[in-house]
Amino acid sequence: ALDEKGKTSTIFKTAPAPAPLIVGSPLSPSLAAYEAFQKFAMHIPLNRIEWEYRMSGFKRTKQTICNNLMQLAELLEPLFELLHRELCRLKIIHTDETTMQVNFVEGHGRPVHGYFWVYCSGKYELRKIVLFEYCGGRASDYPCSFLKGFEGYGHCDGLRQYDDVIGLIRVGCWAHLRRYFFEAVNVQADRSDLSTVAGQGLVMINKIFRAEKKDPAKPHDDPGLTLDEIADIRRNKSAELINSFFDQCSRTSELFLPSRLTSKAVNYALNQRSSLVRVLEDPRLELTNNAAERAIRPVTVGRKNWLFAQSEKGAKASAIFYSIIETAKASMLKPYEYLKWIFEQIQIGTAKYSELLPWSGNIPGYVRMEGMQ
Repeated sequence: ALDEKGKTSTIFKTAPAPAPLIVGSPLSPSLAAYEAFQKFAMHIPLNRIEWEYRMSGFKRTKQTICNNLMQLAELLEPLFELLHRELCRLKIIHTDETTMQVNFVEGHGRPVHGYFWVYCSGKYELRKIVLFEYCGGRASDYPCSFLKGFEGYGHCDGLRQYDDVIGLIRVGCWAHLRRYFFEAVNVQADRSDLSTVAGQGLVMINKIFRAEKKDPAKPHDDPGLTLDEIADIRRNKSAELINSFFDQCSRTSELFLPSRLTSKAVNYALNQRSSLVRVLEDPRLELTNNAAERAIRPVTVGRKNWLFAQSEKGAKASAIFYSIIETAKASMLKPYEYLKWIFEQIQIGTAKYSELLPWSGNIPGYVRMEGMQ
């Protein structure tokens, strides 16, 4: 450039700084994704992350990390709500719940045992969604509110609260029922004696699983049957096996049962009969609710490491992160790369949240797991 005297001069200009991901914080998309991934995918407590930083000469406290994670969860909430809306449009879902201790809750002088509820899409749904919600209890109000507008089948256990969910058609879990009979057999003097009431019930349930080429002990394994094949098996074989099982339970319920666990197993079967036989209505329905039990496992594993949430806000933030990460995994996306890409798009500020969904055509190839480009 020329100055006023016509001489050449060098002018330095400072490039504008990118908009902060969090106002007042130097947190970058990569660091934000890393910390979320470490906490919610690798189940590492924040004090260990702080210690890792300290060993590298990087000063960043667990309190700062915690505060930033809650702020990041607020940024992800619109994406969570879009996933929530998509889940309620599905026709088949799975649901389950597990406890979570929260140390400080307004109005309580001691830690509260709340619940993480999980809702995930059925096996044959095209869009794979896994959502978590933290709630202060286990009342029916919580699933009723979350599933408002849902109309379809819901795989669940025997929790009666699901009966109050308008639009949800309960589908019982045969693996859950099998555990009751297995436990009753396990307390027998001779565990190999399957001629008992509990033993016969276990044998009949095993036949129902094996009719669909499933290992009763590993019912989540996929035998590779088509929907037409499943429909044919249930029509020509499973229906008779299921009816015979409940006839047997009805007969034995009137007899003296040898143990409390046997009585519990038989009564559970009869009380849940309507939901357990529902599997015969549609070949897309599964014999078990193992999908939800597996989906909620990251919370139970994380809970063993970091034990509790300090506040309800923290627990709700955790639910959002678990939802984004587990949905990414179910959609065959790399969780860290997906989070980093999301935060980059939020920082740029040009993308709509609908363009950040796991099935969006905007997802870069490097975010997808190998073979899914």
